Amino acid sequence: MTSALQAMMGTTFLGVKTTSDTNPLGYVYEARNMPAMLQATDVLVRVHKTTICGTDLHILGGNVPGARPGLGLGHEGIGDIVDVGSAVQKWKVGDRVLCSCISACGTCRKCAAQRFGNCEHEEGGWVLGHTLDGMQSEFARVPFADTSCFRLPEKVEGSEEDRYLMLADILPTAYEIGLVDGQMADGKTLAVVGVGPVGLACILAAKAMYKAAAIVAVDLNESRLEIAKSMGATHTVQVHDGNAHLSAPQAVREELLAKLDELADDGVDVVVEAVGLPSGWDVAQEIVKAGGNIAILGVHGKPVTLNLQNMWYRNFTLTAGMVHGYSIPALMKQVEIGNLPAEKLISHHWDLSQVEEAYDMFSARKDGALKMLLTHRKEL
Repeated sequence: MTSALQAMMGTTFLGVKTTSDTNPLGYVYEARNMPAMLQATDVLVRVHKTTICGTDLHILGGNVPGARPGLGLGHEGIGDIVDVGSAVQKWKVGDRVLCSCISACGTCRKCAAQRFGNCEHEEGGWVLGHTLDGMQSEFARVPFADTSCFRLPEKVEGSEEDRYLMLADILPTAYEIGLVDGQMADGKTLAVVGVGPVGLACILAAKAMYKAAAIVAVDLNESRLEIAKSMGATHTVQVHDGNAHLSAPQAVREELLAKLDELADDGVDVVVEAVGLPSGWDVAQEIVKAGGNIAILGVHGKPVTLNLQNMWYRNFTLTAGMVHGYSIPALMKQVEIGNLPAEKLISHHWDLSQVEEAYDMFSARKDGALKMLLTHRKEL
């Protein structure tokens, strides 16, 4: 590392600490030393755009055991490379890169099968913002840069980067785990249970990549359902809370079938569960058709009940898992040609120094909060 880079200390950092009455989520924004280059396959990135993800809230809630106290959060980023390991072949200092949430060694058996999220290397898989300090910082060390970073189209200016940042995690997750693993195809019906950010990303991806017979958004929140319609949902079902008439999964099924009419007399072909709570899972099991698919997108921090009798009678297929990122180039092309308006997922823009305010808004779901985009443009 050059002496100039060695002098860049005191970077901003988001970490996890013990919760308190004044900081119930348990995060802190503070100065830390710039991360050191550890492996020959690393690059050091000056992050200028990152986001807050629902998974970050799961970490702060203690639902991700691998995340240690003091961890730097964040697993999505765009930035400029400021240092390059000796074994890196694809990148040079000054290159602008999209950093995937998944780090892939590129040589193990799982990587050979494009299961990058299950990379067998110690620093492979989901490590950024999980077991290694992440992207909600001025600088981040990115392992296996040749297979974990992606080049943005040359013509994309800084003001246009926002939509490409959605390719670091949320869109590949929605597409790969929700739609590809859920065996979505042209002519099928799709229901997305829970239209928070990742559920909306699933609707956007379905609209861009398939010719669905119907896309149904299911949620408690009427305003979220309106957003879902603007992103491609053809039908909506509002699930009322408490003792209202739609509180039972069976009632949701009846409403959904009534709205779809002849398109789905026995349920929907593909159900994507994007809630991460038992209630969403209960609805998903109820509305899937015989021989259909349920794909789990929601991060569940608690056990849920699997009604095996339903699975047995309906012969549905259940999938869940970690994103791999193999679809990033294909999705990037859809963003580039305007077929995938990923910027619709971004509701608020903040400076990185305002990250605490952004977390407060995101966790409380205030003011239509979807993806919080954090920008840091401090010159070197």
